[in-house]
This record gives sequence, C-alpha cells and structure tokens, in this order.
Amino acid sequence: MTKIEMARNTLQTTAGFLRGMLGLHTSITQASVDIAMEVERAIGALTPGTEEHSPGALAMCTRCGRYTNENPGGDAELLCDCGRFGDWARAFPRPRPESLWSLGWRAVRDGSVVK
Repeated sequence: MTKIEMARNTLQTTAGFLRGMLGLHTSITQASVDIAMEVERAIGALTPGTEEHSPGALAMCTRCGRYTNENPGGDAELLCDCGRFGDWARAFPRPRPESLWSLGWRAVRDGSVVK
C-alpha cells in the first residue's frame, strides 16, 4: 500500500466516524461542518479517476453540484444534502477548493447548523 493510499484510508475512516457520530443530529455547529468539508476535500484530492468515475470524487449531484466520496450505487440510493435521491453523475468536472460536499448529515439537510 502506498503512502497516498494509506492517507486516503485514514481520511475515509475519519469521515466515516464523523458521519456516524453526527449524521443523525438535528443541530451541529458550523465548525463541525467545516472540519468535515476539509476531510471530504482531502479524500477527493487523493481520489484517482477510474472507468466508473471522474477523478476527485465518486460522484456529483446533478441538481446542486455537491460532490460525494460515498458510493451512490448499490441497493440503497444515496441521499444528497440537497434532499435528492439518485441524481448522481459519475462523469463530472474535478472538484475545486470551494466546492461543496454532501456530508449526509440531517442538520445540513434541515438547515439547522448552529453558527
């Protein structure tokens, strides 16, 4: 395993922890959102393109333009933070530093992030 793969795996573990701990909360702080966005951006920066998706993420929401590092395929459709299911593109422009990421957090979808 290369150092880049190890770093990406560590970041994915961190993102999974954040999703698990904060995903169902109805009120979280903006600082928590900011940290999670930076983790997702770092994972994206280490994600190479494959035959299945463009580089930089696994998919992009065609409705709002948010990116995700979660696999939108499979049995359960992935819900974007904009509230849409299944509107994910696998071919997309590379995420930019200011791009938004879908965190899968209820508070983000509901608009109850505390500043």
